[in-house]
Amino acid sequence: MPLPIDSLTFDGPCYLTYGLNSKCSTASFDLSYDGTTKTVTLDSETFTEVQGICLGVTIKPEGGEPFFFPVQGITEVRPNTWGILQITIVPGGGFGFVKVDLALETDGTDASVNFITPPVPSDVASTLPPYPQITIIDGGVYNGVSDNSEVSIFSLISAIPIPPSWSAFVPPGKEIGGIFAGLIFAFKLKTDKDPARTWYPAEAVLMLPSMSLVVIGDYNKPQLAIMEPAGKVQIVDLRSVL
Repeated sequence: MPLPIDSLTFDGPCYLTYGLNSKCSTASFDLSYDGTTKTVTLDSETFTEVQGICLGVTIKPEGGEPFFFPVQGITEVRPNTWGILQITIVPGGGFGFVKVDLALETDGTDASVNFITPPVPSDVASTLPPYPQITIIDGGVYNGVSDNSEVSIFSLISAIPIPPSWSAFVPPGKEIGGIFAGLIFAFKLKTDKDPARTWYPAEAVLMLPSMSLVVIGDYNKPQLAIMEPAGKVQIVDLRSVL
């Protein structure tokens, strides 16, 4: 049977896993095999058997709309190949920062399959603030202010091409938004007596994987304490744009 243009064929049972937490988003393939088509959803903790032809992968965030990443090129994979679907962040910010690929291993030989990130509608791209951004990679954000300010973040989760959104406000000592990978554009602080005020990073930062950041200072002068390996901390100022 001739292969379709830009397709990925698993020519026999192969085994894949999802490189992100499948409790927060899912990755699935519509596989055509032996005259039928079925949807196979990958797990992030175990390997899932796949077989057949697909045209791309669908990423669906929890509570969000699915987004389709087409395969780039034509690839045929031998049986008993093992692989991990990876979503990585490319430094530079904006909607070009997501890269989806499938890392494969067959009989000790490594290979990879790339997927195309479709262009994002202009009405979505227009929501991005023109200020420096924090790139976070599987890390957490915490409210560590010295007063009673509550904090919210304006962020975009990787591989979820929907407008960025504000998180709920959380009090001091609490995590904001959970562990995630993506871009953080802005922060809001408010108190019982003071209205919400928006702050932007003074400089762009690419955080290392699994590192967290803490909002420190107070309502009038917040800063970011960004964790680095070996106990090091990078301090980044926040600027208010009225």
